[in-house]
Amino acid sequence: MLPSAAAEVFRKGSCLMIQSVDRALDILTIVANGKGEPVPLRQISEKTGLNKSTCFHLIETMAERGFLRQVSQSKGYVLGASTFYLTRYRTFHQELLQISNPILRWIHRQSGYTALLAILENHEKFVISYSEQDGGKFHERGDLFLGNIYASATGRVLLSHMAPAAVAELAGSIGLPDEGSWPGIDTLPKLLQELDAVEKRSCLRVDEISPEGFGESKYATYITNQRGVGAAIGLFIPRVPGDCVTEQEHRRVIDILQKGTREINHRLRFEA
Repeated sequence: MLPSAAAEVFRKGSCLMIQSVDRALDILTIVANGKGEPVPLRQISEKTGLNKSTCFHLIETMAERGFLRQVSQSKGYVLGASTFYLTRYRTFHQELLQISNPILRWIHRQSGYTALLAILENHEKFVISYSEQDGGKFHERGDLFLGNIYASATGRVLLSHMAPAAVAELAGSIGLPDEGSWPGIDTLPKLLQELDAVEKRSCLRVDEISPEGFGESKYATYITNQRGVGAAIGLFIPRVPGDCVTEQEHRRVIDILQKGTREINHRLRFEA
C-alpha cells in the first residue's frame, strides 16, 4: 500500500516539508560533496540514516530523471547531466553562450555543416549549444547532451588542455579509451603523448570512416577566457559511401572554424 500524502509531510521549524523531497535533496548534496568521485550506496545510506532499500529507490528515481548517474555497481554514483543543465547558466557559461552562439551560427552558415560548443564537467563532455540545418532552415539548439570524450575531436581538444595529473585522474575514473573510441591508445603514457600532440595543433581533425564508407570528419578548436576557463568549438561533416571530401574542402572548413575561434577568443578576452 502506498503511503498517504499526509504521511509524507512533516514540520521543520515553521516549514511544512515533504519527506521524500527532503531525503532526495540530502542524497544530491552528499553526491555533490563527492566532487566528481563516485559515492557508494552504502555511504549514502550511512550519511542519510536511511536503509539501503529506501536510498536505492530514491536514487533510481533521480537517475531516471538524469540527476544522478551510476558509474558502476561497485563504485557508486555521481551527479548526472540534469544537475549541470540546471546550473549551466552560471557566470562563465552564460557569458560563453552569449558570445559564442552568434559565431556558431556564422560558422554553420559559412561552412554548411553543424557547429557546436562543448565543455568538460565532472570528467564528462557536455555539448551545451549547437547550430544545425534542418529542411533548409537554420536552427540554434541549446539541448544538453553528452558525448564520448575520447571519440570526439572536441573531447580530445578539451583533454589536451588539462594537466597530466588531471588526465590521469580522469582516466582512473572513466577508464582509458577502448579500441572503438581511440584505437591504439591503451595506456596512460600513450594517452598523454597523444594529447600533447593534439594541444600543439591549432585545429584538430579526426576522420572516423567505417569500411562501408559511413562516418564523420570531425574538427575542433580550443577557446578560453582570460581566467583560463576553456571550451571547444566543433564542426563535423557527415560521410556516406561514395562521398569524397576533398582536401580543399577540409582546408575551407578549417579556415572558417579558425576564424570563428579567433573571434570568440578575442571577445572572451576583452569582455570577460
